[in-house]
Amino acid sequence: MRMTISAMLLSGCLASFACLAADNPREAPPPSKLAQQVNEAREYWKMKISNSVQFVAGNDLWQPGKQYKSGSDWLALVCDGKQCKLMLAALDAKEESWQGHYDDQPTAGQHLLFRQATDAPGQLVAWFRTTGAPPWLKQGPLPSYYAGGRYKQLPDKRGTMEFLIEMPEGRKATLVPMLVPKSLLEKLADKKEGRIYYGALLLQLRTPEKRQLLPGTFGTCSGEVTSNYLLWAGDLDGDGKPDFLVSYIDADGPVHLFLSSAAAREQLVGLASVFNSPPFGGECDGGPPSYLN
Repeated sequence: MRMTISAMLLSGCLASFACLAADNPREAPPPSKLAQQVNEAREYWKMKISNSVQFVAGNDLWQPGKQYKSGSDWLALVCDGKQCKLMLAALDAKEESWQGHYDDQPTAGQHLLFRQATDAPGQLVAWFRTTGAPPWLKQGPLPSYYAGGRYKQLPDKRGTMEFLIEMPEGRKATLVPMLVPKSLLEKLADKKEGRIYYGALLLQLRTPEKRQLLPGTFGTCSGEVTSNYLLWAGDLDGDGKPDFLVSYIDADGPVHLFLSSAAAREQLVGLASVFNSPPFGGECDGGPPSYLN
C-alpha cells in the first residue's frame, strides 16, 4: 500500500494524519522550537553519525564507491514472526559500474551479494557487519517486538499508518507519521528562492512519558509513503530499551537505524547509522531531499 502525500505538502492537515503542530497543543513546543525540530528531522544528513554499526538492507544490489569488502564478518538478522536471531553470514563484493539514464558516464561501484552460513526459516530483515562493531552485536537470539509487515491498525486511528509496538512488562511505544501544516512549511520555505521544502511527513516516536520527532523524511523521491516503513523493532544494543529499523525508501532513499544507546539527553533514541538504497530511480539518488517548487 502506498499513500500519496504530494497534495498534503501545499494543504493544511488532513484528517487521516496527525498534525504536528495541533496534535496535542498542551505538549507542543513553542513555534520556534518546533521549527527547529522539523529542520533537524529533515536535514538529518547534516548530523554527525558515528556509523559504528554498519548495515545493509536488501541483497543482490549495487552501491556506489568501494566502501564494502568481501568477507565472512557479517550477521544476518532473520525473523520468524517475532522470533528473531542474528546468524553468521558472508559478503561477496565485486566491482561493477552502473549508468543511469541521466548520467554522462558510468559510476564505479560494487555489486553486493550476501549469503547466510546456514539456512533458517523466516524473513531476512538486514545484514550487520561485525568488524568494528560494538561487542553487543553478536550471533544469537535477539529480543524483538516487531518484524516486518503492515502497520498495526488501531481501532480509532484509521488511515494514520501508526505502528503500535508492544514490549515486555506491558510497555508500549508508537510510531506516528506526522503531517507538517502549511503554516509551518511556509515559515521554513527558502525566502530567496520562494520554494517550499519537499517532505512534509515526518515520524514521531511516542511513549507514555515522552515524544521525539525522528530524523528522516517520507516521500523524498516519489511523494509517497509505504505502509511497511517499520522493518524491525527490538533490543539490538542490549540495554533493555527499544531500537528501530525504519525505511524511508519510496523509489530510493535511506533506511535508518535508531538505537536507544545513541540517544542524546531528553531523547528516546538516536540516529546510529544510515543505509542508502541503490540509486536506480533516475534523478532521485537517495541523497538529501530535493525541493518542490
